[in-house]
Amino acid sequence: MPIPDLESRTQALFSVADDWLGDSIVITPPSGDPITVKAHVSHRDTRLDFGASAATVQDALLDIDMALVPGKPDATWRIALPRIAGKTFQPRGVERDISGFRWEFGIKEVVGA
Repeated sequence: MPIPDLESRTQALFSVADDWLGDSIVITPPSGDPITVKAHVSHRDTRLDFGASAATVQDALLDIDMALVPGKPDATWRIALPRIAGKTFQPRGVERDISGFRWEFGIKEVVGA
């Protein structure tokens, strides 16, 4: 019997890590019901420079298992994060991660949503 290697177990390892360490977020595709998933959410502050002035804004980077969502997220999807309550976001800059099993993207607030 062949010995399993790390590559063959990558998806299962990601799933366990999400269950143990992930934040519960709500993603709503444009033509679907809200989906609660566990994802890796890196909350961070980003500095915006306007020449003579600057501002610091809250930002986040999401890392989501592709198997948990129906397709590639785009700007029509809506996301709610528990640590930034009361605000709705949309994905921006969606790309596959290095493993090819996950979506990585930043978020942008949807004003008035």
